[in-house]
Amino acid sequence: MNWAEARKLMVQQQISPYQVTSPGLLDAFNRIPRERFVAAPYQHLAYSEAELPIGQNQVMIPPALLGRLIQALEVSPRDRALVIGAGTGYSSALLSLLAKDVIAVELSSPLASLARENLASLQIENVQVKTGDGVYGGPYGGAKLGGIDDILVCGSLPYLPAVLRNQLNIGGHLIIVVGQGPVMQVELHQRQSKTEWSALTLFESALAPLSHNLKATSFTF
Repeated sequence: MNWAEARKLMVQQQISPYQVTSPGLLDAFNRIPRERFVAAPYQHLAYSEAELPIGQNQVMIPPALLGRLIQALEVSPRDRALVIGAGTGYSSALLSLLAKDVIAVELSSPLASLARENLASLQIENVQVKTGDGVYGGPYGGAKLGGIDDILVCGSLPYLPAVLRNQLNIGGHLIIVVGQGPVMQVELHQRQSKTEWSALTLFESALAPLSHNLKATSFTF
């Protein structure tokens, strides 16, 4: 298979038609070899629109939806980005070309190790992969990471934990898919001040749940 041609077609036929227009992001999709982050049995589907299994009951976000999510963050080259649900490292690899540095948190130790290997194989050096439950603010027993400009949650959650949005710098953005299937809400949150956030529902979608230890009875107001 001609992987370079497959990447080009993915961008032209899936990502661009889904209202993804950022030149830097489209370039990132063209530069990062998605097939390197896909499990061998599904590698021939690396540039399809499917949610591809990556093990540990997790899947890769379809490229077009991932593009919309990342674009909404308006990532700057000066930014520090946080990825919740690193998976095999693909979304972190994309962000590595857009942000100054990236912290990627993955609950599954095998997936975190695989993400490190995949990123290292591409000589991506501005991504740190941590093992832990990122929805509680990072892999440090719930301690705040702080200093985050962009947060990408790579899986749906029943609600947005307050501890997660607290990681944002003032002016920072968080993108998340919230709710229960079959239809969920894509929400963009921005920190306005130390105590205030804005929230905007961008569109409806559906995404496989993120592995986490949240209690379904808790809510953010």
